[in-house]
Amino acid sequence: MASPDITVLLLQAAVLVVLIAVALTRRAALLVAAGALAGAMAALIADLLVSGWRSDLSFTLWATLTATLVGYVAIGWAVPPLRRLSVLLIPYLLLVGVLALLVRMLAPVPPMPGSVGPVAWFDAHIVFALATYALLSLAAIAGFACLLQDAALKQKQPGGIANRLPSLAESERLEIRLLAAAEIVLGIGIASGMALGWFSTHEAMPFDHKTILAIAAFLLIGLLLLAHAKTGFRGRRAARWVLVAWLLLTLAYPGVKFVREILIG
Repeated sequence: MASPDITVLLLQAAVLVVLIAVALTRRAALLVAAGALAGAMAALIADLLVSGWRSDLSFTLWATLTATLVGYVAIGWAVPPLRRLSVLLIPYLLLVGVLALLVRMLAPVPPMPGSVGPVAWFDAHIVFALATYALLSLAAIAGFACLLQDAALKQKQPGGIANRLPSLAESERLEIRLLAAAEIVLGIGIASGMALGWFSTHEAMPFDHKTILAIAAFLLIGLLLLAHAKTGFRGRRAARWVLVAWLLLTLAYPGVKFVREILIG
């Protein structure tokens, strides 16, 4: 019988295979993605049963992959244009999944020694952090779709990958709506982090890399939304700044863990 850890690895590998199937599927991409989500959640739950909640890079990457799939499937059922982003989203999730699998195989990390502060606050903070990263990742994918559609229109070559993406107008609407949702959830996440910090150390705002980068992302997203509301700021410039906001949050969340575990540790 396979060990629990091997079972987790096999489940994760199976999800990657299903994601490849999503990448090759056009009409039923959302349905196949729902199957990938079920597998990703099963792998995450199995990992939790084996090791408990962990703060290492591999677990973080897999948790963000699962959260992003949740957002894609849930929102995609109600917003058809989002489904067409699978051509960009799935290769990104495949890369995240492969990295999570490799890191787990090469550098296994023991469970985190326990949460700080009230468990309910800790759990809420984790949920908000994952939801924020998922929403901002989807917004960044929509922004990248804007860049590709804009380039295709300027070159007067709308074929290729552009035909499989939402139109430029649809991509811009998705980008702004997802960005607004990410801003709200990020604000709640920062507040829950402050509460957790106060409960554990009586310091509401620790000025570490994670906090500074998260606040920078929050301020940048707020400025982007304000500029859009006041001046109609959109197009390639807006898309590029959305990608910058995503990069800031990436550095704040999995990026810090990558530096600590891979580059330093």
